[in-house]
Amino acid sequence: MQYNTVRPSSKSPTRSVSEDTALPGWTPQTSPDTGRELQKRASSQSGFSTSAPQSGESAAFFDQWTIYRKIIEYNYMGHDEIAETMRRMVSERRETQSILDLGCGDAELPSRYLPGLGVIEYHGVDLAEKPLEFAGENLAGLPGAVHLHLRDQAEFIAETDRTFDVIVLGFALHHNPLEEKAELMANARQRMNREGDLFVYDVFCKPDETRESFFERYLEWIERNWTEMTSKEHTLINDHIRTNDHPDSISALRECGLQAGLSSAEVRLSTCAGFHHLLHFQSSSSS
Repeated sequence: MQYNTVRPSSKSPTRSVSEDTALPGWTPQTSPDTGRELQKRASSQSGFSTSAPQSGESAAFFDQWTIYRKIIEYNYMGHDEIAETMRRMVSERRETQSILDLGCGDAELPSRYLPGLGVIEYHGVDLAEKPLEFAGENLAGLPGAVHLHLRDQAEFIAETDRTFDVIVLGFALHHNPLEEKAELMANARQRMNREGDLFVYDVFCKPDETRESFFERYLEWIERNWTEMTSKEHTLINDHIRTNDHPDSISALRECGLQAGLSSAEVRLSTCAGFHHLLHFQSSSSS
């Protein structure tokens, strides 16, 4: 396996780091050597104090990472079903040579669905350095080249000149207002090959549902079903979701795709009491 981590250029990221993670509203802290400014933005976005000493920052990362690992272990967000659906969908493609994974985090999901699919060049993008280190470990057995980019996902997709067979947005859009979702999807369309596929798995609200109504439903479901979380962890989850999440409906995201020149999205998976869905868009030339 060819493996390299591509660090950002001298241009400082200008957007929030909150697009990076698998947990709604959740941002693993960057490690100290990624720079103080990134830490301050991550801390502010996540609700942690920016004045905490490094030991406090380490504790915050540990809290967040512990929650994330529980989510994976107990399949609270449907990662098992998503991984199996992605494996099936990618394997059914006529040919897949390259995948771009925006907001890849630690690459837990592609480490499950990519093995056995042949030599695929994988590009993972995330603004948090520590999860990218874990991604390198998780993808170590893949036969193709692995490129991990320490970048903001929206900047990367807007600036790269590469094109890809498959682009994945996994729990990476729900922190963005609808107009930013539309812009990111339009840029993704421009980076898709002729018969390209865009897979979006994320958190969705009901049509015409208010943000507050969604929070009430979603957090009540989490409180009732995520039984291995401690009281402190539930409080952190609640605070982060209310601070950061901007869910939209499936129909709203479908419209974003149509405006970007993508096919109308097909729902390939619905899980977690109907809160989480996997949508499949195609470049219009392959529809």
